Amino acid sequence: MNSAGVDSIIIDFVRANLSPRKPERDMIAARYEQLQKMLGGRSFLNGSYARHTSTTPVNDLDVFWILPDSVRRLI
Repeated sequence: MNSAGVDSIIIDFVRANLSPRKPERDMIAARYEQLQKMLGGRSFLNGSYARHTSTTPVNDLDVFWILPDSVRRLI
């Protein structure tokens, strides 16, 4: 078997057994939407979930919050 075939087998295994399932992804999307509303849409995802390399169950969600100008002026 060539390396492309091995890569395909590994990718299929990861998607089927290690990647977050749709219910988990839907829950994360809903929670992140709530967080976005609280933070005024001034945040973005980072980390393994954002890079599509997280495994199930997702234990954390890395979120960067961009401080408002009023807060940054105080620093």
